[in-house]
Amino acid sequence: MIDWVKFKQELKHAFATGPANVSLSEEDLAFLEKIATIIVKRGLSTPAIMFLDMYKPLSFLGSQVLAFFEPFMKMVIPKKVQYDRIMNLMEKRSVIDAFIKIIDDLTSTSKRNGERIEA
Repeated sequence: MIDWVKFKQELKHAFATGPANVSLSEEDLAFLEKIATIIVKRGLSTPAIMFLDMYKPLSFLGSQVLAFFEPFMKMVIPKKVQYDRIMNLMEKRSVIDAFIKIIDDLTSTSKRNGERIEA
C-alpha cells in the first residue's frame, strides 16, 4: 500500500536543484565580469539580458547538457576556455541573476560616463 503523505513529501522535493542563493567566489565574480565586459563592449547587453531571463528556468538542464558534451567539447575548444567553470556556474540559478546585474551595471556605467568599455 502506498503511503500518500510520505509520497507527497518526497515529490515536493523531487525537482529541487539546491539552495536559491549561492555565494560566488571572487574568481567567479571576476570571470563573470570579464564576460559581461565583452558583451557590453559589443553592444549586446539588451539581447544578452533577454536571453538570460528566458534561459533562467533551464539553467540546470543546460549545465547537464554541457556535462554530457564535455569530452567532445574539450577536443574542439581551446584549453584557455574555462569549460568546467562555465558548466559549474550554470548549475546555480542565482548566478544568472548576478550575471544579469553585472551586465546591467556595466551598461549603466558606460552610458552614464559616455564611454566605451574596453575588454
